[in-house]
Amino acid sequence: MLSYICPLNTKVSEVDIVVDAGNTNVKIGVYREGQLSDILRIRYENLRSSLSDFFVSNVVDNCMISSVGPDVAWDRLIVCKKMLKLSIRLSLGIANADMLSGETGADRLALVGGTALAHPGRNVLLIDAGTCVTYDFIDSKGVYTCGNISPGLQLRLNSMHQFTSNLPQLTFALPHGDTSVERHSTQTCMKGGVLDGLVGEIEYMIGQYRSAHGDFKIILTGGDAGYLAERLKNTIFAEPNYLLDSLYVILKHNIEKCESR
Repeated sequence: MLSYICPLNTKVSEVDIVVDAGNTNVKIGVYREGQLSDILRIRYENLRSSLSDFFVSNVVDNCMISSVGPDVAWDRLIVCKKMLKLSIRLSLGIANADMLSGETGADRLALVGGTALAHPGRNVLLIDAGTCVTYDFIDSKGVYTCGNISPGLQLRLNSMHQFTSNLPQLTFALPHGDTSVERHSTQTCMKGGVLDGLVGEIEYMIGQYRSAHGDFKIILTGGDAGYLAERLKNTIFAEPNYLLDSLYVILKHNIEKCESR
């Protein structure tokens, strides 16, 4: 019932956890001594039993909940010393927090807040390449500027099928390391087209931000980050678990802030 990306330790240990509750699955990041040690994926119908199994060998200290899925009584499922729920009311390190509103999605809120807290005094361009691609910029003073939102790789493939007569419906996948521009079938032409098109878009956006802000760190995350990082010419920090790490940074910052009062 419980799917592990990394194996759990068998001995009982004290941990912090962050919960990324999506529409169909729950992803839980387990942090031991400040480091991400395990990632759990659980379907909602298995949530209660799977968490019970988890608590056999783990004691939770602090917990952060970020949810866009069904209503869940998390405080009844997770026993911990301190539980926080992601919202704009938390301290996120953003100087102009009024830019973040109820319309800001949970993932974007977590990524922006975690980036601001993890990189104080640094200009950072954050690119999240998932279903859609979002661009967010946080400057060295913590001032946040929201950028473009555009279709991700799969959405681009879907639209070519939906709005033409003969192009097939495809699921995006290309061999990692394939940087060729030569294609030999309609399917590979479509996949290569959406990939190269998005790479070109990202390179253009980086150039626009560089003209406006000078030097900055570029963080690329999201499900399609691996494909894109292989082709981008700029120095990119690809972070596959950046959402979980961002939630953890926000959790620790707010716990420490509360304890210092």
